[in-house]
Amino acid sequence: MAERQGVPVDMVVDSGPGLAFIAYPQATALMPLPQFWTICFFLMLILLSMDTHFVTVECFITSVSDLFPKHFRRSGRSEIFVLLICIAIYLIQLPLVSEGGIYVFQLIDFYAFTRTGVAIMAVCQCLAVGWIFGADRFYNIIEEMTGTRPCFYFKLCWKYCIPVLAMGSFIVYMLNYKQMEISAAYVYPYWAHVLGWVMSMSSILMVPLFAIVQICLGTGPLRQHPYITYVTMKRQGCQICVAKQAIQGLKMSSL
Repeated sequence: MAERQGVPVDMVVDSGPGLAFIAYPQATALMPLPQFWTICFFLMLILLSMDTHFVTVECFITSVSDLFPKHFRRSGRSEIFVLLICIAIYLIQLPLVSEGGIYVFQLIDFYAFTRTGVAIMAVCQCLAVGWIFGADRFYNIIEEMTGTRPCFYFKLCWKYCIPVLAMGSFIVYMLNYKQMEISAAYVYPYWAHVLGWVMSMSSILMVPLFAIVQICLGTGPLRQHPYITYVTMKRQGCQICVAKQAIQGLKMSSL
């Protein structure tokens, strides 16, 4: 393509949507049997998008159904709930195929899936599993469920390696951060960058918001709510271990 156009390669191929919908179709058109490779390429795109959609929808539906099993785990209600979710996702994504949809798509692609959310959520999960709930207690639960005890390497990663690497990745990302630009012809307004950071922080804010709600719903003096919440969650983890041990004992006795 660069040879035919007489320009450097970096002027022909660029990252982003243009790579998948402009550069690759042009490349397949220049290959032998272009019809075959074009069909294979677009089948790959369709299957990839369908697989991503299935995983996203199923994860959301399963989470909501587990939170409200009495409402959504009845005959017929689950199917209706899935249909409503798919219709809502379809309506939300309609602006992306409009005339200015590429700008909305670039805004979501740049901010909604940044390294910020992944790094901070990884740190929070490792702190919850490795330090608050306890890596040794988590080891015991895995051993009871699978019959084998995980390697010490996982405990090392949960408590030290992953938090350090995630925070290092977050710091590097913030030091090298630059505002999004599609081209010199269009510059996003200030409110668009604010909206992008709101999307980026939406998943992160769920962690402190959940903690604040649990603290506010606690009993006793306000200053003791964090400690009471921590003790309650720790006891729930112990009760799960005791219950599983009891069930395992009943199975062994029946044998």
